[in-house]
Amino acid sequence: MTGQTRHDALVAEADVLIVEANADHERIIGEARERSTGMVVVAKRERAEVLHWLSSERSVLQKEIEELRVSERDHHARQKAYLEGQLIKLEQSGTDESS
Repeated sequence: MTGQTRHDALVAEADVLIVEANADHERIIGEARERSTGMVVVAKRERAEVLHWLSSERSVLQKEIEELRVSERDHHARQKAYLEGQLIKLEQSGTDESS
């Protein structure tokens, strides 16, 4: 094999390697794009699900907070009525003792 023949063979082999490398490059880039697109779709779906769940949870918590506020107001009203009743009894017993 002469030097020129060897050179031509190496150049041809290099050309084949370049074509294969370019094909691999394009395939890898294409797969990466498909994968990233799929990941974005999944992330958007999961985000929507989480936001929906958070919205539902927020509604439940707001309802519970309102129920607690109503309960607190009722408790304070009952407590006030009880204390006022006790004051009236105390005043009456004080009036009864002074008569």
